[in-house]
Amino acid sequence: MGKPLVSVILPNYNGEKFLYESIKSVLEQTYSNLELIIVDDASIDKSKEIIENFQDDRIRVVYLPVNGQICAALNTGIELANGKYIARIDSDDIWEKDKLTQQISALENDEKIGACFSYVSLVDENGLNISQQYEDIYNLFRTRFKTQKEWIRQLIFRGNCLSHPSAVIRKDVIEKVGKYNLTFVQGQDYELWIRIALKYKLQVIQAELVRYRWLPNTKKNISADTDYNNIRFYNEYIMAVFRFFQNISDEDFLLYFKDLFVNKNAESKLDLLCEKAFLCLNYDNTTRLYPIGLEILEQVFRQNGGPELLIKNYNFTIKDYYKINQQHIFYDSILEKEITKYEHEIEKLEKKITQKVAETEVRIRDEYENTKSWKLTLPLRNARNMYRTLKDTIGERKDFIS
Repeated sequence: MGKPLVSVILPNYNGEKFLYESIKSVLEQTYSNLELIIVDDASIDKSKEIIENFQDDRIRVVYLPVNGQICAALNTGIELANGKYIARIDSDDIWEKDKLTQQISALENDEKIGACFSYVSLVDENGLNISQQYEDIYNLFRTRFKTQKEWIRQLIFRGNCLSHPSAVIRKDVIEKVGKYNLTFVQGQDYELWIRIALKYKLQVIQAELVRYRWLPNTKKNISADTDYNNIRFYNEYIMAVFRFFQNISDEDFLLYFKDLFVNKNAESKLDLLCEKAFLCLNYDNTTRLYPIGLEILEQVFRQNGGPELLIKNYNFTIKDYYKINQQHIFYDSILEKEITKYEHEIEKLEKKITQKVAETEVRIRDEYENTKSWKLTLPLRNARNMYRTLKDTIGERKDFIS
């Protein structure tokens, strides 16, 4: 048998600055049995000119007449894909030459792997390695677990740690779990990873096979660290996790989470609904998933026997629900930045006040020590100190003799 075909999907919107490098890195792969499907999302720059300068029969191009955002472009590419595997690359990232060779080998050797990823290096707009400058992001994409349970818990309770342009996915897996969710922008890849991880193994190649373009200050980039992007990602994160708990089967829920149950004997649907709520309320000592926990608890309280079950098995009453619901539980990155800003200002003011008090004490002491009364009473203070020293010495000798 020949090598299986890989369909590489490259969505592009006004990516003229880095587009040439991205396309070139795909065409120069040591794994050559591929088709490159470029979906141009109604670009208005020189992208079309750059694309059409490439003369390679493996390239297929679709020019969308209206900009429909990233998920629409990706889904268009998936619908056109002929390959056994689907890989994707952004128009500003670069693949190392043996990326597909390593990943297809891993996928061909283990049919249980649904999606294969890799480590990445971070590069700036000039292609310079900035991995150490953004160590948190760099290390995030080096997360690696062995079991499905570990991956699911990471994705649900911690968030995304898988690099999108490193992904190679079995096409039949996408056909079973569904394509990209059009309502997601920041977390479009994350939401798909959750659906895949629930049913299939994930594999991460421990090699930096992608040069991931990290442009945190470029507001037009969907990965940019802006207030609105952060707020939208949190909203999408909550939507994805809530849908996960809605759709997970009882069998899978028991398989992946039973060791975290409050009530280890929980089995009924109502019991398991309670456990989902308390997972969101109790795990990791954060309020991040409180909105989901409260929503699920509200469902329990509305069901016959729900309030009684909560009291009996969890010692939880409607008053406990009210206490949780009076907290500020919804994340707001703008508010968080304002709070952090004021905390830093308060800290600076406290240091200034402490310094000012110390300086004032020194100044008062210096001024007082230069007064006439301080100088006139100096002999008396010296005599008092001598008397105290002599008294202490006599007391010590008495103690020694006795």
